[in-house]
Amino acid sequence: MLPHLTVLAALQAHALVPSDEVYQGIEPSRLQVWHDEEQGRLLQGPAWRLFTATDAPGWTARFDELTGRPRWAMGQGIPMPEGREAMIEAVASVLDRHHGLFGYEPGTLVLRSAAYDEIRDIWFVDFDTLRDGLPTWRGGIAARIVQGNLVYLQVETAPNAEVTGALRLGPSAAIAAAIQQSPAPGAKHTDTEARPVLLERTSLSGFELRKVYEVRSRTADPVGHWVSFVDGETGELLSVHNEVRFATGTVTARVHDRTVDGSPLITADMPLAVVRSSNDSALADENGDFTVNGSGPYRTDLNGDYVRVVDSANPEGSLSSNDPTGLQWTSGDAHQSQLDTYRFLHDVQAWGLAFAPNVSWVTDKFTATVNLNQVCNAYWDGNVNFFQSGGGCNNTGQIGDVIYHEWGHGFHYHSLLGGTFDGSVSEGAGDVVSTLQTLDRKMGPYFFVGGGAVRDLGPDHVYPRDIVGEVHEDGLIFGGAMYDLLGLLTDQEGEASAVAITSDIFAGLLES
Repeated sequence: MLPHLTVLAALQAHALVPSDEVYQGIEPSRLQVWHDEEQGRLLQGPAWRLFTATDAPGWTARFDELTGRPRWAMGQGIPMPEGREAMIEAVASVLDRHHGLFGYEPGTLVLRSAAYDEIRDIWFVDFDTLRDGLPTWRGGIAARIVQGNLVYLQVETAPNAEVTGALRLGPSAAIAAAIQQSPAPGAKHTDTEARPVLLERTSLSGFELRKVYEVRSRTADPVGHWVSFVDGETGELLSVHNEVRFATGTVTARVHDRTVDGSPLITADMPLAVVRSSNDSALADENGDFTVNGSGPYRTDLNGDYVRVVDSANPEGSLSSNDPTGLQWTSGDAHQSQLDTYRFLHDVQAWGLAFAPNVSWVTDKFTATVNLNQVCNAYWDGNVNFFQSGGGCNNTGQIGDVIYHEWGHGFHYHSLLGGTFDGSVSEGAGDVVSTLQTLDRKMGPYFFVGGGAVRDLGPDHVYPRDIVGEVHEDGLIFGGAMYDLLGLLTDQEGEASAVAITSDIFAGLLES
């Protein structure tokens, strides 16, 4: 059992800001460092030279120096046949012809998933490479086919790692062991499942693929979507992390422009609200405009077509007027955090509709809960959740940057067509979504009552130098890179074009 997982006192698991009270965890991964001399030697290897001489002329690669296999490879397109099945078979054939280069034995390449982005004309095809009949967690080979051409391979195989351990435990025993040793042993765990996988592990004693169970479960208190790795032979909990993403007429409303900095409230439209009359109802458009039959009073609430805002501490807002032109929300009709959250979520939805309308998170309805009885955080768990003011922090349901960030976790999760959901990338992605709305390197000004922000994307964070093993800090590597790209494009193309280009690149990156 991990000795530092014993005491947990709060509800959130993976928060907008790191918590001293909560074990948040991070996905198990191996830090890779590259050396120019070794990379040059590997690029001259016979297997790579055969690949580029036959199937992939002009391709380049970055090698995993521990395994000696390409970590990624890319180059000019290798034409693939039309049709899903023929295309998948052709990709597999390319890999099989060079199975030694890519680190697997013939007959062990198994299709995991194949998804298609119709707008960008990209296929995301992922394969497992089996050892002892088991897939490796986050292992295998990912292929990307753009406009009918194979252009990119990501390889995570470890042929020189010894397969160790045994699956002496059954799935039920593994689930019980995971819960007993989990950060929430006394909580009710639901939606439990276990699957046998290989987990890559490195230590002073060697490099191995350990036979483990990947155990998944959910808890309501504390809020958790737990992913645990239980040794299949000993029952020891080797790693655990939490996939919940924390953070700490016309219908209009008086809302904050961005944050609680003391500036006057502004009047903003309230899109996609449902307006009811004596005998009819209508949906307001993206500008808050509506046409409805029947007489007054005209009523609306914050249960719209895209999001429902609920309040953990106050009555849910309700607005009524005998004049259809008089439907303007104020803090007398709903707590200010309800109004701000509703408005900011629709602002960022508009960005999503412009750059990734095919992502279900951009269109499917969800719930936003405000004024939870905690402070200084917010989180995403499939919905978005915001905390009361207190403890030196402002109400997170009134801060646009925080709301954009939490929405960004959902956007990242639902954007994935291939690959896996990584916590550090998701924290960076949340910050990037926020920055693309505010155009500010500072994420969350006035998160703290003195005006302080949560993070700053401006300073350089470089992989692998700045990896610290904490998802928010590690996320600054991705977030900072995207902010730098935005700045470079702004200098070259102007602000509007820079935002559009960066947003399009960013949305595409999150697909895998």
